[in-house]
Amino acid sequence: MRTLPKQVAQVWIDDQLDLFNFAVEIGDSEWQNQILEQFKHKEVAIEELKAHRVRQELWIRFDEVNQKMLELYEQLRINDNSDRQQALKERVWELKVQRNVIGHQIREIG
Repeated sequence: MRTLPKQVAQVWIDDQLDLFNFAVEIGDSEWQNQILEQFKHKEVAIEELKAHRVRQELWIRFDEVNQKMLELYEQLRINDNSDRQQALKERVWELKVQRNVIGHQIREIG
């Protein structure tokens, strides 16, 4: 699920407005004030949400690469054709490099 930055911001704003409307509906003025206060700092909240979404997407990619590596290791275990084994080993190496890049990106986000 690739989420565009504008979509993330719009979802955050829509969610906050829905919460505010509900707070108005139930007459919770303290909650209304808390939501209004959050709107004053919406840029920070939206950036945190964007970082969270990017981190989630990176972890999904990391897990997908790990799964592919496990599948290739299984093929290596049962395959006795040396040419095929070499191709599988090269693919595993490519995936290891890809996994390292993704891991680095995850660490950069924090």
